[in-house]
Amino acid sequence: MNRFQAATFANFLNSANSGDKPVVLFGRGVLLQLCIDTLAKHDIVPKCIVDNNFWLWGSCQCGLTIESPQLLIGSPQNAIVLIVSAHIFAIEKQLIKMGIEEYYAFPLFAESVSKICKEVVNPFYVTIPLQEE
Repeated sequence: MNRFQAATFANFLNSANSGDKPVVLFGRGVLLQLCIDTLAKHDIVPKCIVDNNFWLWGSCQCGLTIESPQLLIGSPQNAIVLIVSAHIFAIEKQLIKMGIEEYYAFPLFAESVSKICKEVVNPFYVTIPLQEE
């Protein structure tokens, strides 16, 4: 069983609701707005978005500032990273190299999110091909 198979949306919510660490979103995939809306329903406000596209750094999307992933290096144990991209395996490798220990993949929560929020998740979101690199 890999790291992502073991993690559940409930695990993420428990960690995020503890209030000890801010939630940082990694990536700006098609699930970004759904992710932010879902977190808001659970009173979780992300600190920012990090993305590898340096052209985006300093800009805003969905009301959140987009920063460099290097932001995470200074204090890797002080944030919960939620991957919001189909490139979860490449991002996972990057986070491991950066020493980040607590991270989750929102695309893998789509079915759970749909049940928890009692909403129908657009099938387009559920069928995103996850890209393993």
